[in-house]
Amino acid sequence: MRVMLCLLFAAVLGACSTQGSRQQDESVGADNHDSAASGKGLTLKGFTCQRRSGYHLYYVDMVCPIGGEAFKVLRLGAHSTYGKYLDFEPESYMHFPAPMPICPSNGMVIDEDEYSDERLAEISRVIAEPSYQDILVGNTSYYVYAQFLERLGDPDVDLWWISLVATWEAGQCNSGLYEEYARTALQYAEDEFAKTEPDDENFFALGLTISNLHRRLGEFDMAEQKLSVFLERKGFDPDKRQVEILDHLGVEISNKNPNQSGMDVKTIEIKL
Repeated sequence: MRVMLCLLFAAVLGACSTQGSRQQDESVGADNHDSAASGKGLTLKGFTCQRRSGYHLYYVDMVCPIGGEAFKVLRLGAHSTYGKYLDFEPESYMHFPAPMPICPSNGMVIDEDEYSDERLAEISRVIAEPSYQDILVGNTSYYVYAQFLERLGDPDVDLWWISLVATWEAGQCNSGLYEEYARTALQYAEDEFAKTEPDDENFFALGLTISNLHRRLGEFDMAEQKLSVFLERKGFDPDKRQVEILDHLGVEISNKNPNQSGMDVKTIEIKL
């Protein structure tokens, strides 16, 4: 199991405790790990706009399984969330996700605790490709991760989801990459949705994601069309909570709002 994806899904879906490890590396200052919001960040392999933040995000030491290079990476610690946006990004006082660990010298993405010799051989082939090395500079960590996995050809990987998470990073960094990443996520999601049945656990998330990404891109007519197709899919019987979310998405489309929007409609009751 890929431990980093486990941490991400736990954070997004609230599947585990918000208490993380309290281990920190106090020796790390504002070095190149923290430079991604500036122009320097675009020179890093899999850049991120995340910052070390007490027990919320802290540095851990890692060693690259290929080459033995030692480096530091941010790890998610204690945190809390209070909802999700329509693209499943958690609403919080901090940004999600923590960046994927990427070996600085060769671009290997570390997503497992242990690797077999066969797996390392496959990864060595991928990271040696010039086309892969080209994407390491100027792209966020989850975009790099999606490209890494696609090149490995794993059949059971949700590339649409990993690419969607990359849009969170792009939006947080104000990097100008959001549209490119959203269109990449859309393509993966459309391909997956075409072969997904209404009783599949990803069906709702895929349908919501496709319509919402068109909304975020300002393509409101297409967003409405995709939502209608989704709702009219034979065999799809959304529960009460899903109906509420889709109704809210429909309102945001009607209002031509391309901005990030929570799944819950926030209301304030005034008592006189």
